[in-house]
Amino acid sequence: ISSEEVQNTCGYTIFKKWTATDVCGNSNSVTQAITIVDITKPELTGVPENQIAACDDIPAPAIVTATDNCSADIIVEFAEVMGTGCPYTITRTWRATDNCGNSKVESQIITVIDDIDPVIAAPD
Repeated sequence: ISSEEVQNTCGYTIFKKWTATDVCGNSNSVTQAITIVDITKPELTGVPENQIAACDDIPAPAIVTATDNCSADIIVEFAEVMGTGCPYTITRTWRATDNCGNSKVESQIITVIDDIDPVIAAPD
């Protein structure tokens, strides 16, 4: 048996060659190609849980990182959408994509409440 490994962008292929030879010197060979492909999504670390916050105490976005089984440098993209009304929501989304196009998205929803009564100033 002989074996050769060829790397490609999103995995690798192993070529195995079997050769059989009889006592008379007749031989035949067959080659098998085994392709290994990266289909595993990156893992996000540090995405906070959903929470409720007062309008004057909204937390800063978390610093989220990602790891992957095949790609070393994973970029995490961040997006934030603010709703309207009272209460309103802030949806924070983090997306990590590896070199093979596998991506994972996780979100945090912050429900923002206003529980402080307005202050009426006395007229002069």
